[in-house]
Amino acid sequence: MSKLIDVAQGKVSLSGALNRDTLTEDAWEILSIADRTALKDAQSVVVELANVEHLDSAGLAWLVNFKRDANTHAVALTFSSAPENIAQLAALSGVGHFFQTPS
Repeated sequence: MSKLIDVAQGKVSLSGALNRDTLTEDAWEILSIADRTALKDAQSVVVELANVEHLDSAGLAWLVNFKRDANTHAVALTFSSAPENIAQLAALSGVGHFFQTPS
């Protein structure tokens, strides 16, 4: 599996499976100090979800907590290109407004 979180030019790309078996730390904690600084400097960050292969309720909670933690550090996260299954799970969970469906 490729790197779960890739930060480049104020953009975050997620890939692979986001589920209870793969997520052991909060997203903010996984980031290096340099990546955290880059996100803080950007202040507004797009999180690309197109390469997420699987997501369960634990993965959805992880994403919501990532948004919460970023907000704590004055970083506004926007989720982009959420595959339909993520958008559907988010809508069923009452957090659908956090996610944009692919265009």
